[in-house]
Amino acid sequence: MEPFKYASLITTISVFVALFSIIFQGYQHASNLRTITNVLTSLMFIESTNLTGRTTEKPRIAIGYGSSLDLHVKATTFFNFTDAIFDDEFEVDEIKTERDLLHSFAYFFQRGIATERYTQNKDLFTSLVQRTKETRISKEIQYNIGGNAALMALRFAQEGAEVLLGSQASKKFVKVFGSNVKISEPLSDGDQDDLHLVFEYQSDEKWGKFTSPSANYYIIHSDTQNPELKFFDNFNVKLPEFNPRLIIIAGLQSMDQIVSKTREVNLKKIQNQIKALPRTTLIHFQMTCFFDPIFLTQLLENVISYSDSLGLNEQELENLRSYFEDGVISPPISINPSVSSSLDRMRSVFIHLHDRHRKSKKGRQPTRIHLRTLSYHIIMTTKLSEWTNTKQSTAKASLRTSKYMCGSEILNPESFTLLFEKKFYSSENSSGRTFEMKENDVVTCWKEILRTGYESIEVEFCVAPVLVCKRAAQTLATGDYATVDGLVLQI
Repeated sequence: MEPFKYASLITTISVFVALFSIIFQGYQHASNLRTITNVLTSLMFIESTNLTGRTTEKPRIAIGYGSSLDLHVKATTFFNFTDAIFDDEFEVDEIKTERDLLHSFAYFFQRGIATERYTQNKDLFTSLVQRTKETRISKEIQYNIGGNAALMALRFAQEGAEVLLGSQASKKFVKVFGSNVKISEPLSDGDQDDLHLVFEYQSDEKWGKFTSPSANYYIIHSDTQNPELKFFDNFNVKLPEFNPRLIIIAGLQSMDQIVSKTREVNLKKIQNQIKALPRTTLIHFQMTCFFDPIFLTQLLENVISYSDSLGLNEQELENLRSYFEDGVISPPISINPSVSSSLDRMRSVFIHLHDRHRKSKKGRQPTRIHLRTLSYHIIMTTKLSEWTNTKQSTAKASLRTSKYMCGSEILNPESFTLLFEKKFYSSENSSGRTFEMKENDVVTCWKEILRTGYESIEVEFCVAPVLVCKRAAQTLATGDYATVDGLVLQI
């Protein structure tokens, strides 16, 4: 009988362990849900409270450059995975063949990093587009307005702004924008909108031996209008009469693969355009991942150094820091870097840009940086700058990220997870301050003095957690939409 007693005891203990595990998991789930609900409530309260400098007048925003028609495709359905085509190490600078494309996609897919790549091979691009229309995938594809500038124009219009978009677009394309957005130059009847193929994937999605750590997208295009800025002159003529409060410069990654001399000429046009504007017109540059260090140098000399504000994600921030400090563009970093490391990178980039301006006595002194990551947003502004409502803007940008990725204006706490560090440091140096997220006031702000090579400058940092959508409805343009929400309360 003894063995049966022991078996009965073991069974009883197992039942209690299982029950305890269920109860503990239920408690943990309830606790996490309560935290997420508190974070959401706090973000919504901060977004709409104690706003300063707001008027009933519609803000006037000019946005360049370009637009596209985006063809959205489920990536892992479209691409055929074959183990034989992959070596241990692979990275592609230029996409000339379909093999190059598969290697490039795999490189970014396994890191969960968004990217946009250009191919000069028109035949390859045409065949890819044709395949989406001829196969069963055609039932899953979706056409949308695309391009950083165009998407930001749409979002500003939703916020009630009057927008001038520097782009060429077809009549069908123009109708989608509504009356609040003016296109600088409609396309001729025989011309077509530039087309982008957008390959999207979910977090933890598998493709052969690779698994994506986060939901994201891979874009390939073979643009003809956007890289050449064919619409620039008309946009430039209309700017003085439009008299914008803010100009956003975006979409310049389409120039990444064109001839360097042509690129330099076009970037010089943009520089001259900025210089002709009154200093009261604010300039925001929307970064993206640039792969050519020569191009990044040209951007710094002609555009970034003439901007008041800079918007970027964690990889783009690290690329700039690495370029300034090491002279190279950084390899991919973690998609969710620590808050302290991001703050240190922001300080480094700001100081380099500031000192570059003071040394050259050209362009504009930077006064704002907006960093977007998977789990948090940071907005940094300088004292006495024209950017207001930094805390509210950081909250609004965070909320827009959650709304956009989940595809709904109504936020259900059950749909989100919180990856943010509840305890974080202002720097990776030993002198860094320690902060803890307060659930009733989740946007943490503080002031500090940055010592540049020329002077000491007081700045304010605001850090907001992001509620990460468990199942992303969309990823492309999350950064563009969040950028608009981060700007609209600050102008």
